[in-house]
Amino acid sequence: RAQRHLMDAASDECREAQYLLSQFFLNPQMGGKVDVKKGVEFLNKAANGSDGVTIAKFMLAQAHQNGQNNLTVDMKKALAMYEEAAAQGHEISKKRAEAIQKQMQKDAEE
Repeated sequence: RAQRHLMDAASDECREAQYLLSQFFLNPQMGGKVDVKKGVEFLNKAANGSDGVTIAKFMLAQAHQNGQNNLTVDMKKALAMYEEAAAQGHEISKKRAEAIQKQMQKDAEE
């Protein structure tokens, strides 16, 4: 029943509900049936835009950085998501964005 309420809220563009649904589909400890495709879809919706959920941006960045949740490694997307989360005050994202920028700069010099 909780999932139904979250689905209703998520369809009304409630970013927090979209984030919670992403966790429901990605995390087996949440008690739902794992569905990575749906989980990533809701994670993207939750992270989208300047009003996106900060932790969703961070988790999406991690997934792009590490190739998790059936996403291919994409450091540019990871960097963009970390920068968005950092702009919302997420300190770990700030540090990871800086590290990726340094690595990209180093790779470009080689």
